[in-house]
Amino acid sequence: MTITKRIVLFIFIACFIIFAPMYIKEDVYTMEYNSINNIESFARLYGYVRYFHPSDEASQINWEQFAIYGVQKVKGAKNIDELKLLLEELFLPIAPTMSIYFDDEGPEIKTSIDESSEVIAWQHFGLGYSESTIYSSERIVASMVNEKMVLDNNKLFDEFPKINESIQRKIGSNLICYIPVVLNQGKDGTIGQTEKSRKSFDRLLEDIDTVSLIHSSTDENVRYAGIIVTWNIFQHFYPYFHVTDSDWEDQLRVALESTTKDENRDDYINSLLQLLEKTADGHVKNILDTEKYLLNDKWLPFIADIIDDKLVITVAEESSGLKPGDIILSKNGVDSTTVIEQLKAEIPGSEQWKSYLASKHFRFHDAAILEIERNDKLLSLSMKGVYGPDLDEFNRTISFVELEDGIYYIDLTKDVMPAVFENIELLSQAKGIIFDLRGRPFTTRLWVDLVGHLIDEPIKGPIYLIPKIIYPDQGDIKFHEYRSETEPLKPFFTGKFVFLSYAGSISQPEYILAHIKDNEIAEIVGQPTAGADGDVQIFSIPGGLFEHFTGAEVLNGDGSQSHLIGIKPTIPIKRTIEGVKNGEDEYVKKALELINSN
Repeated sequence: MTITKRIVLFIFIACFIIFAPMYIKEDVYTMEYNSINNIESFARLYGYVRYFHPSDEASQINWEQFAIYGVQKVKGAKNIDELKLLLEELFLPIAPTMSIYFDDEGPEIKTSIDESSEVIAWQHFGLGYSESTIYSSERIVASMVNEKMVLDNNKLFDEFPKINESIQRKIGSNLICYIPVVLNQGKDGTIGQTEKSRKSFDRLLEDIDTVSLIHSSTDENVRYAGIIVTWNIFQHFYPYFHVTDSDWEDQLRVALESTTKDENRDDYINSLLQLLEKTADGHVKNILDTEKYLLNDKWLPFIADIIDDKLVITVAEESSGLKPGDIILSKNGVDSTTVIEQLKAEIPGSEQWKSYLASKHFRFHDAAILEIERNDKLLSLSMKGVYGPDLDEFNRTISFVELEDGIYYIDLTKDVMPAVFENIELLSQAKGIIFDLRGRPFTTRLWVDLVGHLIDEPIKGPIYLIPKIIYPDQGDIKFHEYRSETEPLKPFFTGKFVFLSYAGSISQPEYILAHIKDNEIAEIVGQPTAGADGDVQIFSIPGGLFEHFTGAEVLNGDGSQSHLIGIKPTIPIKRTIEGVKNGEDEYVKKALELINSN
């Protein structure tokens, strides 16, 4: 070999060594990018067919198993043509009358509606995931009578899609789906099936039946499927996106890319939390409670609150060495402010709810070294977590007591109604009553059994708006408006009333406080509530996880927004470090001042 050829060969080998990894890396990146594209297209089509195509087949599928199976099928598609074929293979057995087409083409219309026959379409009164809520989802049959659509008696509401109505939605960079939302209903089921589609459907049922719902979250198909189910439920049914800035449409891809990097269940939980945080729904904390902060895991033996932008011990077990008023500077060497901000980033909801819950989750740990400030001195304390420390954040020990002559304190977070009924005559003649709603009320009938004694004429509650959904992406959405009415109860309480609230008052206490504030029944002392009211719905996702979300929008009685804002107190008050040190309940102290004032 000549010297020149050797030099050329050497240069070629050197270039290959230097540049080949770059091309290989780029190819891997492109493959991953296309995989996410494929899964995202599947995800969007999944929601449209599952919730809005009214075929019999769609109502017979186990959709969690199908989500896992479908992800596994489509993620390896090498190009858009292959993806289209795979999507058709998956969805046409379920929705034989749908079609998928490229954006430079038109849809294939496979059937038209016979207006003389019965038709069927989905109605969603919220999302009817279980029977134990006010929400319901049903396929409703209708027929034309004297050129007018007449719905069956089991209708959920009057809204119904038009005859021959369909949706066309972009599901990928240049893929569009065409899906009828109304089908003819025949004696043997929904029209559109063929012998070929029925055989394909039977094979599909057999295939997805092999998918185990107890698959580990280490299976990426399970993780992708969990993201898909979660995103679609909020996309089509969550009523509060109009008051958030979540860019929810874009969050699907963000979440899918995030879970691509996950390796275990904890990673998967974190990816879900990043997605759920964008909902700004304070009710969405079940995964936090049950997965990240298990009730049977250990908590450090204190409670802290954010006071004057500092994390302050408000109550602690004696054995911990901590005292009320101690300021926590760091935990295990990490600045407490940094820890709080990290915790807030995974908590959905309002700013006040994030701060409240972060201060509580700060103490979740098997063991920790705390750097604290006490009376201008710096201390380092080492402590171990305990199972379920029996502490109350306001040091409440008595639930029903006469604080002063004719002034009663009632802790509504405890089982106090028997004492209320036993002392009903005394309470009706009391000078004043302080009702503590800093926390979850013990009974769900509180506004009926108690608030009725505070009024002398009927009152209305906050405005409930339950979505009536017949189209995807919350298109052309209508609402059922509902307001509860509370009747007066005897004996009538004639004294002054004060309710206590704070950022930890979420959902039920907010509903009660809305009655109080809208109808000017009492003063409210404290801080804005969490800003997350409305009946919740529970849904499951692949990986054996369950989540909550708010299914109805709740407005104040004047129609103004309460979500994220909360019920604002009529008398705002904040805790002080000095008050905590002295063991004062500054909320109760202010309430007593109001009752004793002229």
